[in-house]
Amino acid sequence: MPIILDSSLDPSLYPLAWLVGSWEGSGAVQLPGDDGEEVGKRIEQTLQIKPSDSKTLAWQMRTWVLDVPPPAPPTAAFVEGAEEEPETPQEGEIERRLLTEESGYWRVTGPVKEGETEAQSPHKVELLIAHPEGYCDVYLGEVRGPRIHLATDFVARTETGTGPAAAMRMFGLVRGNLMWAYDTSRDDKPLSSYMSVELGRAADEDEADYEMLGEADLSGDGNSDA
Repeated sequence: MPIILDSSLDPSLYPLAWLVGSWEGSGAVQLPGDDGEEVGKRIEQTLQIKPSDSKTLAWQMRTWVLDVPPPAPPTAAFVEGAEEEPETPQEGEIERRLLTEESGYWRVTGPVKEGETEAQSPHKVELLIAHPEGYCDVYLGEVRGPRIHLATDFVARTETGTGPAAAMRMFGLVRGNLMWAYDTSRDDKPLSSYMSVELGRAADEDEADYEMLGEADLSGDGNSDA
């Protein structure tokens, strides 16, 4: 499947070209329940990833939580044995609140192996994210075609900030949709599934400044799993 390439994209960011755009969709999140046990909830998410003037990709994400059960797999990877989509109440009956926001920047720092310069070869990537809860994440990882794997290198908090001790994020372009999963670790516990989302291109996305590239240019075949 062709990749949509923003004409303002710096060549150093070509390995991440498949991320660029406006996305929206739904998924699931694990939140503490009234009894302290984690409960799965449905979420809605909007995401904008666009080139900046500093040879980076700007990341802006907003996530809302709905007081209804999470969707069935594959978007909710932590829901085991779900056979069908749970029934969703009428829209007027659903409680919807903003869960979190994120802002940050992606950078590509070079090929994994010296001498490999093609966009489809593995490249090292960095992601810096600021959270309104009072902490910042620094992620390091790799992009390999339409797949990304990141893990936190450092987490900084303000005096009153709250957030995970460590985290991991995985992204993949699957049949034209952006699927990503977010695992976190809190209170010295092992990493566990926190959020998983499936996003499609936003209906109002303006492609006037975009150029279509074929599979051979950026290896965007859209058939890899996240």
